[in-house]
Amino acid sequence: MSGARRFTFRLALALGMTVREMLSRMSALELTEWQRYYDVEPFGEERSDLRAAIVARVIAQSNGARAAKLEDFIPRFERREARPQTAADQMAVFRALAARGKIVKE
Repeated sequence: MSGARRFTFRLALALGMTVREMLSRMSALELTEWQRYYDVEPFGEERSDLRAAIVARVIAQSNGARAAKLEDFIPRFERREARPQTAADQMAVFRALAARGKIVKE
């Protein structure tokens, strides 16, 4: 989903409408103005996640994790393209499990 499309859903959610309803009632100019406003003052869950990450980092740093970065506490939900697992990847997992005694020989 493109960033513009995601913004459209985010705005519709904030306004309490479906995307179709919002787009039927809003001009392209107004939608663009909302996008510019969001660029200056973000709203919604991303902003909430940022606030929570700031608090989490302060707590972590006050408990000795001085190297903690804000990015460490911000959830990422974008899907990454998974590459197919190769035989070498599978063998590496098998060896790691065997080394920890997680694989039982029968």
